[in-house]
Amino acid sequence: MSFHFSLSGVQRKKDFKFVPVPSAVPKPSISLPRLGLSTTLTLLLSSHCFNFHTMMYNVLLICVVAYKKNIDLETSMNLYSSSSKMQKSNEDQDIISNLPDVIIGHILSLLSTREAVRTSVLSKRWEYMWTSITKLHFNDKEQYEYRTYIRKNSFLNSVYRVLLHLNSSSIQSLSVSISENYDPYHVNQWISALISRKVKEICIHSVKTFGISSNSTLWKSPYLENLTLSMKAYPIIIRRPTDYDMRVTVPTNVDFLSLTVLNLSGITLTCAPSNYMRDLILKFPALRKFETVDCTWLNVKLITLDMPKLEVLIISDTNVFTADGSPSVINLFALHLAEFSYSGFMSDASWFPLYIESIASANIYPRRCVAGVTEAQNAYFAYQFLRKLSNKVKCLKFEQPQVLVLAVPRLFSLPEFGKLSRLELRDKIMGPLLWILLGKSPWIETLTLQELIIFDHRLTSMSVPPCVACKLKVVNFGRFRGDEHELRFVKVVIENAQVLKRMSLTCEWTLCGPKLEEVREKIFSFKKSASSAVIELL
Repeated sequence: MSFHFSLSGVQRKKDFKFVPVPSAVPKPSISLPRLGLSTTLTLLLSSHCFNFHTMMYNVLLICVVAYKKNIDLETSMNLYSSSSKMQKSNEDQDIISNLPDVIIGHILSLLSTREAVRTSVLSKRWEYMWTSITKLHFNDKEQYEYRTYIRKNSFLNSVYRVLLHLNSSSIQSLSVSISENYDPYHVNQWISALISRKVKEICIHSVKTFGISSNSTLWKSPYLENLTLSMKAYPIIIRRPTDYDMRVTVPTNVDFLSLTVLNLSGITLTCAPSNYMRDLILKFPALRKFETVDCTWLNVKLITLDMPKLEVLIISDTNVFTADGSPSVINLFALHLAEFSYSGFMSDASWFPLYIESIASANIYPRRCVAGVTEAQNAYFAYQFLRKLSNKVKCLKFEQPQVLVLAVPRLFSLPEFGKLSRLELRDKIMGPLLWILLGKSPWIETLTLQELIIFDHRLTSMSVPPCVACKLKVVNFGRFRGDEHELRFVKVVIENAQVLKRMSLTCEWTLCGPKLEEVREKIFSFKKSASSAVIELL
């Protein structure tokens, strides 16, 4: 099978004829391409515009039918072949022009706004169809002019032109990607224009200077459900110069009635100008997910975040400062979190108390000491952070638990983790620290260790933590080398865990051959406290 294409020019094809595949033609021996739906629809439109071969057009229609009916391509070909017989009497029908408005609207929603506008050349009926789109996608990189100022002006004009001609009374989403410097006035005007049309989703990505004022109608939208503000010019380890800054000025009171998702990345948030420090009160009665990455709050004394329905909270490298540069405080109120993740310096974690009743899963990723903070101070901050989670968290994943070593004396006064049933300790951990943490977790059923570096004889003579004897059911041990201190730990668990169901030891590649067999024999010689426990070396 071969296709011949004619690209002699771009023009509206008024006399397009639908030519069905003759029933006598055998099925092609080659398989049809499994293209993405967006790609297939775009090619379908292009085939109409550029006079593609009739067979190619039919193949694309087959692909679209397959997606629409959620069936395989072979079944789609059979359906298409049957339906083509019924359309022989309508060979002059223009398929593209007679598509239902709902289908056309769906096709346009898969394209960028720039490409959606360009579909106006397909037919007279399509000339103004783009004015009814409800999903707007603007990207200034789509402007191909070589000179920057021409490209910027072209982008601004195209956005304003689209907003001026929109007929939709409500807009589903606005997505803006900015790679050049623009006067913040323009973006604030775009936001205001769409807020008045009850836009539900706003996503703004910028790599240059950008700002949103406290007077923006963004803060007064009762219909907004999803808000993403992202600045991704530099990695977090590099201080961003002032030329690359997304600064958002927040009014002292914000109440997003419908917002369910809030993502902030690389943003500097400031309070509205004032001669004295102010407290911010931000209410999100419907918020389900809140993520803040590499963000900074400036010139605020106290921030209150009221999120009663919050389910997912992700905080990474976020700081809060007062006017004199000293740390401020964030009070976060939520009831039940399904997921909580913190990544950053432990010293920065001291600025927010957690007024949360329960946390299903918590992930802690402490970074190394920031300048001016000693390892002992860092250990103290990590200890304080654990205190906030005690009696709240059900599953705890702790990266680099060795940060707690210098806080071992304080850990004896740590409150018990009364709800914790699953503990994952990633990276290295010493035996004494592990034993203390297990002693403070009486309900542990699953324990995961990435690497154990010390477990001396003194620990084997001590009484085992209660959770090991009565509750521990599953142990996952990674980077197992078969060293003596590791075997001592394995022996203590096997001989004392009364309800153990499975212990999985993931061996390092160096543990192989005769040494592996020797280690295996030692492990299986240990007397099981739980006779049905399964011990496996992976």
